Amino acid sequence: MHTEPQHHSTASGIETFEVQAGRILVLLPGAKFVRTQDAIQIEYGGEEGIVVIVTSETLELRHPTIEWAQGSYGPVPSTRLWKRVTWDKVKEEDLPGLLRSAQKARKRQFHKCRYCGERIPPERRIRKDVCHGCGARDEGVVF
Repeated sequence: MHTEPQHHSTASGIETFEVQAGRILVLLPGAKFVRTQDAIQIEYGGEEGIVVIVTSETLELRHPTIEWAQGSYGPVPSTRLWKRVTWDKVKEEDLPGLLRSAQKARKRQFHKCRYCGERIPPERRIRKDVCHGCGARDEGVVF
């Protein structure tokens, strides 16, 4: 049996997922958000933070990253899925823990570069302990 997705609006015309996004924004003060036709994207904490995609069906917790797009002269901002849950599996009291878990997982991805001492995410390293800049300068890596 084929069924169409359910889009529920409140009496004021606000979509259910907008209400959910509002709850998340309260938990992430200072977060930036963008509303599109079918989703709300919430960015919090910059490179060490998380990206949350809220749709009427799911909550996606993502980590910021970069991609080296073909034909591009530099990295392009992107995100990588960490966890996706359907709203029927998420209780309101679970939201703070989910958001904290996603943030902690992202922070664990950062490692100190042995040359410059900076904490670097995996997308900006050539190895666990060497960032791109130091790899090029100190190890002769050519990108």
